[in-house]
Amino acid sequence: MPRPKVEPHKTAEEILASAQKHFLEKGFAGTSINDVAKGAKINKSLIYHHYGSKEALWKAVKQRILEEQLGRSGKSKTFDTTSFETFLDDFLSFRFYLYANHPELVRLMQWQRLAQKSDLLIGIPGSNVVYFEKELKELQEKQELRKDIPLEIINYLIFSLASNYFLDGEKFIKTQAQQQEYLKTIKEMLHGFLKSSRSEGSLLA
Repeated sequence: MPRPKVEPHKTAEEILASAQKHFLEKGFAGTSINDVAKGAKINKSLIYHHYGSKEALWKAVKQRILEEQLGRSGKSKTFDTTSFETFLDDFLSFRFYLYANHPELVRLMQWQRLAQKSDLLIGIPGSNVVYFEKELKELQEKQELRKDIPLEIINYLIFSLASNYFLDGEKFIKTQAQQQEYLKTIKEMLHGFLKSSRSEGSLLA
């Protein structure tokens, strides 16, 4: 009797659904490949076939969540680089909306901070929603952004300030009005500190 045909896409989706459930409940370290395989009712070798490693599976779960917000690409969003101000408005508004509407993504990031070798879990390959240095370089070329600060540090400052409210800030910022004031404040801080004066020596005086 022939075996029932297994649909690769369906199997991959079942793996992701199981992985998301376990990662959210127990984090990266607390979840085993066996846990995911059992939840998906498959042999664990299929997980390695589809995703290669547990770290890659973690990133695939994050991409799955992002796809709900960004569509099937699940990786990239076009940010407005007309000016540094429009970029900040666009990026920070996007991050706040994303976190507010996907608490499961915030939960994964909280677990991620606790993981050993967490650098292996950060980001999604080819994504500009965590690493957006291409956009920052474009703004530098337009003389909209300071060139005396390394792009990776600017990237970190913007991303961390956008994320920290949802990772830590709710302990301190408890109302909608306070959240909006925080968003306004970090926009002003980042713009004031990172905006190019087109004569950068004055910023360093």
